[in-house]
Amino acid sequence: MLNTKDSDSGNDIIKGAKLTENKQVKDSIMSPNASGPDLAIGSITTNPSTQPFSYTNYTKFSVPVANIGDTSDTNVTIATLIDGETAWIDNFGTFASGYGGTYTVSISKLCGSHRIDIEIEGDTTETNSSNNKSGRNYTWQSVIDLAAIAPTQVEDPLICTEEFHVKAPAVNYGDISVTGVRVDFYLPGGVTANTTVDLPAKTGRILTLTLTYYACGGGQFSVEVDKNKNINDVDRSNNYTTKQFYITPEEDAVIGRYQDPIKLKFAIAPSAQDLTVLSYSDISSAINKWNGIISTVKIDFVANVGNETPDDYNVVLNAYPGDSQDFIAETDAMIINGQWIDTGLRRMKLNSYYFNGNDSTIGKKELIRTVAHETGHIYGLDHPTCQSQAIMFQSAYLDSGLASYNIELHDSANLKYLYS
Repeated sequence: MLNTKDSDSGNDIIKGAKLTENKQVKDSIMSPNASGPDLAIGSITTNPSTQPFSYTNYTKFSVPVANIGDTSDTNVTIATLIDGETAWIDNFGTFASGYGGTYTVSISKLCGSHRIDIEIEGDTTETNSSNNKSGRNYTWQSVIDLAAIAPTQVEDPLICTEEFHVKAPAVNYGDISVTGVRVDFYLPGGVTANTTVDLPAKTGRILTLTLTYYACGGGQFSVEVDKNKNINDVDRSNNYTTKQFYITPEEDAVIGRYQDPIKLKFAIAPSAQDLTVLSYSDISSAINKWNGIISTVKIDFVANVGNETPDDYNVVLNAYPGDSQDFIAETDAMIINGQWIDTGLRRMKLNSYYFNGNDSTIGKKELIRTVAHETGHIYGLDHPTCQSQAIMFQSAYLDSGLASYNIELHDSANLKYLYS
């Protein structure tokens, strides 16, 4: 079956079908009137008249049509057939006795020899149906017409760090075979690749790319055929195509999960209140970075308290007298002896060496980031394994740009994995 639209080039094979009324056209087909409805069609004329017709330009096919009978016919359709297959059909409703006109349809993107027929039909069975169709063979240019088809993904969704496949068809719509066609691929992250294929006349090849991405987010996959214009391609407008894909963050290994994360209470113990670099407001804003990402996760409040082990709190921030060899901060494990623990008081322990400003290379901005990072651990998030920017990367990754100061797509996606 011939498609009436070339969806990749954006051009219609057939367009502009219309009927121009002309009551005198009946007499040019046949006279006198037949008994009952008698839909009739005359000889086809073309513009231009000289063959072979252009592949890229539209050729106009015109034909007189009329009801030469003495009775109306309803639901009248006029169809254009290419090589016996219906490529276009129009419904013109009722043709009264004597009604007629010139039907015109424009055709392009054919090559070689094809039979074109135009056929008229109505609801009523006609006594004479031999005059309902007109057509013959016509010739178009022989051409090469290479096209890149928009790539499609095999897996859904595409997961960061997991192997996936993209299918990218390359097609020769023309009737001349061609060998050694270069196909280039432009992938997210500036990655490029290319291959060569043979494309026989009126055939295509589906090229499959096997990919693994280590960063999440949106990106364009583009395909281009005959980049260097080595082939006498009649239409280069369809040689390049692009498709937007989305790489979903992978689900990191989790270190726990709260049964009811909607109203966690955070306490700042006296030892943490005495730290010099961060104020209560700094600590509270760092913890609350996670608020609003998902409705099932909500921090109830952050409060200064009067002792190191307060009752009725889920999390307490304590300071401990560490040194430069210790972590900047650490959080109690949520898994103890293989069991997830989501009851009792969990501790976020802040190293006073850093939080009292004893290391000039670690400033306030990074310490706020550290508290937000540890809050992610409180909710059960682990360190990422991909290459997407995330606040859950350790501080050692700040110089590479992977460790972020903000909650990123990767972080919020993994929080949603846990609690949606």
